[in-house]
Amino acid sequence: MAIPDLTGFAAGEKVSAAKLNEHTKDAFDKSVFHKPFCMLWDYGVATWASGVWQPVGFDNVYEDTDSMADLSNRRLLVRTPGLYRVSGQVSYQGYANGSRRLSIVAGSWVAASFWTPAPSDPCKLNASGYARLGYGAPIGLSTLHNSGTTLSSYPAEGSNWLAAEWISK
Repeated sequence: MAIPDLTGFAAGEKVSAAKLNEHTKDAFDKSVFHKPFCMLWDYGVATWASGVWQPVGFDNVYEDTDSMADLSNRRLLVRTPGLYRVSGQVSYQGYANGSRRLSIVAGSWVAASFWTPAPSDPCKLNASGYARLGYGAPIGLSTLHNSGTTLSSYPAEGSNWLAAEWISK
């Protein structure tokens, strides 16, 4: 889906209904109602070893308006360059030792992260941030815990997901 690049009006050009629609209704429809958005979702239970940053996997595409989903590589790939809002969530089973962390890497930098001390109850971590990204830039979600044992996600607390929404050029 391309974000509209509008040609201007020529000096002395007669304004037509088609030209007005191109610059108002059509541009608004394309940039607001049909802008690039992708959300990946994981309905299963994931397991993560202690002490190692690990990518979060996904098994479903909730919505993808710009062919961004790359499930086999556990990420999104930017197709329309611009400013993106990136968001994600990871859930963990309850376990009283260690901390839990979540990071969203957009392009080559951490766009958002969240940390929590050892929760004895199941928990979910979520984060959101902004990144200006070029064509082909990857967006991924990773998690780390240091509980000393393998921990699992806890879908009853909330599924793991990753989303990117185009904001502007």
